[in-house]
Amino acid sequence: ILYDYIFMNYGIKFFSFNTKSLKQVVNHVKAWAWNCTRVKDLNTIFIYDYDRNEYPENENEVKMLLQILNEDCDHVFDIQGGLNFVNTVTK
Repeated sequence: ILYDYIFMNYGIKFFSFNTKSLKQVVNHVKAWAWNCTRVKDLNTIFIYDYDRNEYPENENEVKMLLQILNEDCDHVFDIQGGLNFVNTVTK
């Protein structure tokens, strides 16, 4: 499990839910949620991309994945919210 970016005491992981099948993504989300409960030296930020208009069939699965991440992880944002959060903590 590797973060996409690390700065200060934050680790960022990006997820894209824009795919026909989320089966592989589900396993990654579960692994990251488990990792969040064990990593104490970094605050994990998840930034996800999901286009509801292009992949409406994924909406129920995406809600479930976001619920898993929100239960175990420090911060979960869509792209805009994640960029705003990172901008705030780096000021």
